[in-house]
Amino acid sequence: MNFELSKQRQEEKRRINQEIINDRQAEARVIKQQSYQNDKRKQEIISAYAAKNYERRTKVKMQEAKAQYKIREMHEKKLKEFKKNYESRIEEELEKIKRREKELTAMEKEENELIKELQNTQQVQKDAFNELESAIKLQSSGKSSPKTPKPQNPYAEVSCY
Repeated sequence: MNFELSKQRQEEKRRINQEIINDRQAEARVIKQQSYQNDKRKQEIISAYAAKNYERRTKVKMQEAKAQYKIREMHEKKLKEFKKNYESRIEEELEKIKRREKELTAMEKEENELIKELQNTQQVQKDAFNELESAIKLQSSGKSSPKTPKPQNPYAEVSCY
């Protein structure tokens, strides 16, 4: 009986050990399965974050490209405006120069006409003075009168230059 009891105890001990081993193996399988599922879930989360981050980066890059395009457009628009304004100012300056040149030409023409008029007037006065002088000489040679001093020509030719 002792032997049987001892055998039963050993058998019981072996069975209990086997159950413990089986339980531990089952627990290990469950833990392994949970670990696998956790790793899988972790990878899914990481992939989801990576996809979101990629999406965000792509969106930010698109926004940056759009902003750069707008900046370039604005810069080009400003350059066109500056160029247009510059060309307009040049055009205005050229018009002013043309007007001034016309005015100058008109003034030169008027000056030449006035000079000719003055020269004609001087010539008429000189001729009149010469006639007067001749008449006085003729009168004084025909009459013997005391010599009167020769009047000076108040309209003697005046040079404009």
